[in-house]
Amino acid sequence: MPTVRSKVGAVQWAISDEGRTFERFRRFKDRFFLVDQYELDGFFPDLPKGEADLEAIDLQDSSLWLCGSHSSLLTHDKAKTELEKKPSRRLIGTVVLSDKGQPSNRAFSLPFQGRDSLRHILGSHPLLSSSLALPCKGGGLDIEGMAVWDDVICFGLRGPLVNGLAVLAYVGRNGPLRLPSGMPTLVLLDLGGLGIRDLCRCGGSLLILAGPTMDADEPFKIYRRSFGAGGVSSLQLLHGFEDGVEHPEGLALFPGPESAGLLVFYDKPSKKRVSGNSVWADWLELPSGR
Repeated sequence: MPTVRSKVGAVQWAISDEGRTFERFRRFKDRFFLVDQYELDGFFPDLPKGEADLEAIDLQDSSLWLCGSHSSLLTHDKAKTELEKKPSRRLIGTVVLSDKGQPSNRAFSLPFQGRDSLRHILGSHPLLSSSLALPCKGGGLDIEGMAVWDDVICFGLRGPLVNGLAVLAYVGRNGPLRLPSGMPTLVLLDLGGLGIRDLCRCGGSLLILAGPTMDADEPFKIYRRSFGAGGVSSLQLLHGFEDGVEHPEGLALFPGPESAGLLVFYDKPSKKRVSGNSVWADWLELPSGR
């Protein structure tokens, strides 16, 4: 299932870690229906061929922001094991939306390699530099969440952990997509040994979906990082998922009849969630303090 973002409650934008597309869904009553599917190559023609492994999405400045995992893989054959760099996974780009909410022909992306690439920028920090030589799920760089503000982008890392702590990497931005030189600012969070699997802006706070860095089925949790006077932050556990084979994969703010809420989508939905071509998501009420 995809990672998703809402726009005015009536539209959901979705991505998948398979293929090279992003999707637009429109709400009708209690369901969302697929109305458009867009090929990445139509907006980012220089994106290297291969699976894009899109893992993060956000809406800001009337633009849709898309980010790949930027991860590498180990490949095995009888003779040797090698680290495959997977440049197709290195998209960080934005598509400007029209007044009607449709993707326009204005799209921007960072280079996919070199000093101005996001992978190089993140790897310039000494706590992350060694992760560039490691595979995902093995201590390597693996982006799975992104939150965009006017002047900064926050990336949530599934890996690496730093001394058992999860990593938020903050990078300043200028204009549609221009990142200043210099190292990112890292924030280390004690999520009980879990990595970050998605991020979602919620007013002045940040919702964090936490989960295993490897392929384990559990645990998964939702935290809220809030900011008080003087910029002092606090971390609050909002929800713990029941142990099982379902893997929470994406979060989206979605108001309920009387309170704020959160849609949760799953990577491995159970049979009870699947009905024909439809998949049911969970709706969780958000506690006050958002």
